[in-house]
Amino acid sequence: MKMKTVILILTLALAAVLVLAGCTRTPAPAPTATPKPAPAPAPTAAPIVLKAVTVLPAHTATMLSADDFVDNVKKASNGQLVIDIVGGPEAIPRANQTEAVRSGTIDMLFSFTDEWEYVVPETLAISISSYKSWENRQAGGYAYIRDLFKERAKVYLLGMIATNTEAMFSIFLNPQVKTPKELAGLKMRTTPTYTPFLNALSVTPLNVGFGDIYTSLQTKLIDGYVMTYDLTVQNKWYEVVKYWIDYPFYYTNTSTYINMDRFNKLPKNLQDILVNEAAKLEADPSRPDNLAKAAKKTIVEKGMQPITFSPEDTKSYLNLAYESRWAVLKKNVNQQTYDKLRQLFVK
Repeated sequence: MKMKTVILILTLALAAVLVLAGCTRTPAPAPTATPKPAPAPAPTAAPIVLKAVTVLPAHTATMLSADDFVDNVKKASNGQLVIDIVGGPEAIPRANQTEAVRSGTIDMLFSFTDEWEYVVPETLAISISSYKSWENRQAGGYAYIRDLFKERAKVYLLGMIATNTEAMFSIFLNPQVKTPKELAGLKMRTTPTYTPFLNALSVTPLNVGFGDIYTSLQTKLIDGYVMTYDLTVQNKWYEVVKYWIDYPFYYTNTSTYINMDRFNKLPKNLQDILVNEAAKLEADPSRPDNLAKAAKKTIVEKGMQPITFSPEDTKSYLNLAYESRWAVLKKNVNQQTYDKLRQLFVK
């Protein structure tokens, strides 16, 4: 009996110990949660690319301001807007370029305002203006012409991208003349920009491709051409031409255009960048001015000689350069428009 009691007491004690041990046992640690993966970075939007062509072979002296514009737009947009110059007249013939940008075959065009005479004859006033390019903007002439481009050509005229502080075009020729009258009968390479003036001088204007000027001078197909100093140097025309008439006329009118539909589809911030960068470049003539100054020095070093006239002939010569163009413009627009253009572009 006593033995059974002792066994019972020991059993109960052991059970109590086991119960207490179970109550104080350290619980197993909870499983560690698997960390969620970091969110993937948002994809970078691909840049918007605008395809462009240049009226002259890309990267020639006159087109260097187009390169500046391309670089400035890319920088200002942090790479969101890229202008890809796919070539010049070898990519799209010069005669087809304005229609290519109107139709949207290309997005942008770097060209001369006079190339648009057939659809916006008023644009002739830009290169014969008494104002410099940035002054045209301030005087209201730029806005007037820009609106005509939007309405008739369906393109947006962003601005003049190669501007000078002085007139830049000269007649380069082989025969040495002493008066403007002696130019009569000579054969000169022309473009729509100069043809009215050459006609007024009784010169025979000939359409010669830009790349054919050198050989045309060599073979005497032409006696001269109208151009700028920098292009004369870059193309080494000084090797086959001896003289230039040292009374420049007309401001450069290299400008940039974008198809209107393409422009409207761009985000507003990118539209603003195109407009603002064109205006900035328009107001900075440093590159064209420096190129012209250096080129004029070079043609003298290469043996070219300037031709000068008497004060009376000089006045008559330069007056004819401008008034011959105004006379053409007067035939192509109504009197009210002509008066408006004279008001906007003549001091």
